[in-house]
Amino acid sequence: MADIENKIKEVAGQAQDVAKDAVSDVKAEAQQFKADAKGYAQSAFEDVKSEGKEVVEELKAAVKGQTLDSASTVGGAGYRAAEEKPNGITIASVVIGALSILFPVFWGLGGVLGGAIAAVLGAKARKENQTKLATIGLILGAVGFVFGVIRFIF
Repeated sequence: MADIENKIKEVAGQAQDVAKDAVSDVKAEAQQFKADAKGYAQSAFEDVKSEGKEVVEELKAAVKGQTLDSASTVGGAGYRAAEEKPNGITIASVVIGALSILFPVFWGLGGVLGGAIAAVLGAKARKENQTKLATIGLILGAVGFVFGVIRFIF
């Protein structure tokens, strides 16, 4: 009877050792996953940051009614291409996209939803009239979505 009790204690001790090793392995993998996710998020943030400067310049130019490109001509010198006016969907995509980025209240789940809505509206507006403002709305929505996902995760 004593042999059985000793064998049970020995097996229980081995099981504890195996469990401790498994917990240690899981913790190490979780820390590595967290570090990888943080690295990916930082990389995405840097990409968005570099593209954000360009978007801000285009947005400023669009608000002023100018374009960053030189005046395009059609059929020879002196003929400017017709500029298309933004519609309500375009303006909504820019506003919602900017709000999903600018206001911390909208970060997290709100940033995800606002960014997704702005990106969809921007894509729809691009299909309709291909204005730079629609592209800006699409980009702002995507940036808001990425910021929202990053904020929601971390």
